[in-house]
Amino acid sequence: MSTNLAAQESMNFDMPPHFYEDYEYLCEELKILFDDIKDRHIHPTLDSVTEHFIQLYESFSSEKQVFDSLNACKYSNDPIYEHSINVAILSRMLGDLNYMYSDDLNALTQAALLHDIGKLLVDPDILYKTEKLTTHEFNLIKKHTKLGYQLLNDQFTDYRIPAVALMHHERCDGSGYPMGVTAENINEFCRILSICDVYAGMVASRDYRKSCCPFQIISLFEKDGLHKYDTDFTILFLRSMLDTYIGYSVMLNTGECGIITAVNSHNLTNPVIKIGEDTVNLEFDDKRHILHII
Repeated sequence: MSTNLAAQESMNFDMPPHFYEDYEYLCEELKILFDDIKDRHIHPTLDSVTEHFIQLYESFSSEKQVFDSLNACKYSNDPIYEHSINVAILSRMLGDLNYMYSDDLNALTQAALLHDIGKLLVDPDILYKTEKLTTHEFNLIKKHTKLGYQLLNDQFTDYRIPAVALMHHERCDGSGYPMGVTAENINEFCRILSICDVYAGMVASRDYRKSCCPFQIISLFEKDGLHKYDTDFTILFLRSMLDTYIGYSVMLNTGECGIITAVNSHNLTNPVIKIGEDTVNLEFDDKRHILHII
């Protein structure tokens, strides 16, 4: 990520001091950790990465700073390291909101940081391909879950860490992979992380697509989320996220700009916005919808 570009794109975001420097340093540490895991020398590096991650996370003063910081990073095209840090930030936030014990939070953090390590063993020509993947190529990428589990399973005594690498694409209705298990067979860490993984992946820009507007992602969760993902964690995540967007400026499909003033608890995709002197409730306006945050 170019710090200057990122700072220019995110000049209106509320972020902790030195966020970019700390974030990029953590990315470099995470790369070293991934290589150490491949070489079976993880413990000193893991302790350092965990400590620096917690320092970064504790620099956030609110959930708003969390989402602002991730929105500022959305122009990154890194599908492994920066994505892993973003997922870890969101997962720890969701664990915090669920009053998770400190030891469990730290284990959840490590599981999130390492959940995509199997991608290191995927052909980079496929992983970084900018065109649409073939079915065969997508099936090869899907193998990163089993490959990650194989890397982590004999190196961690906490079974939840390799389990997250294996199962973060499982879905509560059984539609996920690699095993197609349902909610009762998906542990708490995986149910938390699957939500954060989807959000972080969709909000990030990629060579083959633009960043998705958060309200598009909310629409996805409203449509599919309450049967594909854990209902309680999904609602907790969405409400926390939407509260942070009050006061944001948005561009509408009509070309109008507005400011979000309130959230509709039963229609999260369509908040109340102020356009000039007028207040518009998008829940009852079928001609307008939010294109993106500005």
